[in-house]
Amino acid sequence: MKPSSFFFALCIPAAALASGPEDWKFVGEVSGDVELRINLNDAVREGSTVTFWTNQNFPERGRFGELSVRSKWTVNCSEKDFKLRAGTLYEERNGKGEIINVQIKPPDRWAPVSSSVVLTPLMPIVCLM
Repeated sequence: MKPSSFFFALCIPAAALASGPEDWKFVGEVSGDVELRINLNDAVREGSTVTFWTNQNFPERGRFGELSVRSKWTVNCSEKDFKLRAGTLYEERNGKGEIINVQIKPPDRWAPVSSSVVLTPLMPIVCLM
């Protein structure tokens, strides 16, 4: 399956897509068996907000055939809310293999961190940067 032509891959920094395994720190498992990693080397703090990338590895293929997704997030540490900025689905774990889909989400409104099983364990890590 080819990436949607509606989205522009140029919006995702090449460094985030090509980060080496040493850049991704294991955080734990979410939703039972989904491995969660974070890349703090590319994290950017501006006041109370932090923008960073995560990698999730799935135990079996998802709806689009993906085994991993790399996502770009912005969290507001003082308000405890977030925006999902982008996501890239990969056919193999750890952001490897063919890109199945790229989604760029325009910044619209904030959502509470408590609604995200991915961000809840990451808040103490990124907000202490």
